[in-house]
Amino acid sequence: MKNKVEKAKQQIKVGGRYIHFKDSKKIYIVRDIAILESTEEVVVTYQAEYGDRLTFVRPASSWLEIVDKDGKQVPRFTLVN
Repeated sequence: MKNKVEKAKQQIKVGGRYIHFKDSKKIYIVRDIAILESTEEVVVTYQAEYGDRLTFVRPASSWLEIVDKDGKQVPRFTLVN
């Protein structure tokens, strides 16, 4: 499991500030890379830097996905710092 986390940390910057493809004005900071105990899936824990500053968890595979936006292929999350 440790290897899975380390591999994800090579692709997703802990402490990094990211934007989501749907709204580039909303910033999220990655708090940690973790393991979902029930499935052993690697997940990203991240916090909104707006509004109530909620904390979210998303599978790393989803975080790293390339998605379609207006007919173009773009990353779901993009590092901004």
